[in-house]
Amino acid sequence: MQISIAQINPVIGDISYNTNLICETISNNKSNNNKNIKSDHKLIIFPELALSGYPPEDLLYNPTWPEQINQSLKKIQSICNKHKTHALIGHPYWVKDNINNNICINAASLISPNLSPDLSANNNTIKIIAIKTALPNYGVFDEKRYFTSYQDIKNADKICDNTFTINNTKFGVLICEDGWCLNKAKQLKEKNIDLFIQINASPFEINKHKIRHHHALNITKQTSIPLLSIQTIGGQDELIFDGGSFITDKNHNIKILSPYFKTNISDLPLDSLLQKFNNNQNNLSHNLSHNLENIYQAIILGCQDYFRKNNFTGALIGLSGGIDSAITLALATKALGKENVKAILMPSEYTSELSLECALAQIKTLGVSYANISITPIIKELKKSLSDSIKLYPESKNLALQNLQARARGLILMAESNLCGKLVLTTGNKSELAMGYATLYGDMSGAFNLIKDLYKTQVYELSKFINKKFNSQIIPNKVISRAPSAELAPNQTDQDSLPPYDILDKILIEIIENNKSINQLKNMGYNNQTIDLVISKLKFSEYKRKQSPLGIKLSKRSFGKDWRYPIALRI
Repeated sequence: MQISIAQINPVIGDISYNTNLICETISNNKSNNNKNIKSDHKLIIFPELALSGYPPEDLLYNPTWPEQINQSLKKIQSICNKHKTHALIGHPYWVKDNINNNICINAASLISPNLSPDLSANNNTIKIIAIKTALPNYGVFDEKRYFTSYQDIKNADKICDNTFTINNTKFGVLICEDGWCLNKAKQLKEKNIDLFIQINASPFEINKHKIRHHHALNITKQTSIPLLSIQTIGGQDELIFDGGSFITDKNHNIKILSPYFKTNISDLPLDSLLQKFNNNQNNLSHNLSHNLENIYQAIILGCQDYFRKNNFTGALIGLSGGIDSAITLALATKALGKENVKAILMPSEYTSELSLECALAQIKTLGVSYANISITPIIKELKKSLSDSIKLYPESKNLALQNLQARARGLILMAESNLCGKLVLTTGNKSELAMGYATLYGDMSGAFNLIKDLYKTQVYELSKFINKKFNSQIIPNKVISRAPSAELAPNQTDQDSLPPYDILDKILIEIIENNKSINQLKNMGYNNQTIDLVISKLKFSEYKRKQSPLGIKLSKRSFGKDWRYPIALRI
């Protein structure tokens, strides 16, 4: 028997596209041409919610979707008939509850080929195999808003029992989070299955693959049954799905079957999946131990898919000569190609010669187009217009004039975006967003942020990594070595108003990602005054973060779906 793992990249909401992608994957599958495989002995497995994309969110309320999903399943059935292939596919589905209302389930269906001469519609070979039981409702997940759990559906066991059999091999199906809960696996073990199949839409974060492997190994240790885990791939707004489909064996080893950050179809004989293997059989060329490589690949994939899936033609970046805009320009160029990226230099009276030198050097290295537009005339006119107010509120003059510069640059970037049709990428890092060290309608103007979930120290680390990876000063060394500055005032540096980034970032990680309290931070040895400053700025800046552009999630807690704090609060 041949099993194929379809690590595909669906588009949320485009059921027609996803259906065609699934059909083409089945049609082009190499095992279709293998004459040694008998008809009806081929199984191709697709990820969780492959038909809708993940997460579909409020699109599930679309009243036309139930019929669209039904029609898509029938279209896939005709392809399975043609190629005599079984397909296991994740998709949303609607069933009736006790009072005849439609309820949505996260389902997996087996579509089997009709091998009889009579291919009439009466001979239906589509069968729901599994309904997701464990609905995650934490972090970026809110599945309980949309789906009903298997355990909450009356007579759910009459709809499906989470198993199916092909060629005397019995499979037990787990849908993503079900594979992180032992109860479901132990229930399926009692049904004498030979192999667990877990279909997933598991978003990337640093070291997430280790968590997936841990849960899969736990199931094999507790049940002595191998587990085949199929992952999805691609960028979906702020979420990245990184692939890396794998199998565990009875020896508690893991074998990676599909690459990370790439679509892939892997064809494997069932016997090779069920046999024991050694860890040195791992065919993964990608070095998972290197977090900077993972971060780089995740950002590249997220950038490419955000532009491709939204039909944006290119990126526009305000290039200052500082580290954040430099790394953003480098990443965007690697993701989209130099012909699709444009840099805008917007010097002021405070812009140093070093900044201009670094910016122009990087533009030359990357080969991107650029424009040089001074903001000095704009600021001069704005000062004239605001002269009466400046006299009236002299104590606010410095901050107002600094923000005028940032907002003038935001104005130019958005005008350029309208003119050339490219999307503005903002360049604020996680440390700055945490502290509110950014200007609304200024450097926060734009649509997407590649480094939103990178702390400042990580920005420096990734910059050095990129230069080493490509053996070139893609990010000029002078940019990496200079003191960070917004250059909105004479001799200004970030550390004039913020703690040193190496200290700030450690405190922020403990607060944001490890949920540490003030007392715990003090017990860890951090300065009381620094802790109070960081927490005060973090709270106060929430109103800014709510207005910041979407950015790629890389950590276990980013300023996005998994950060939900009210603005008006007292704690």
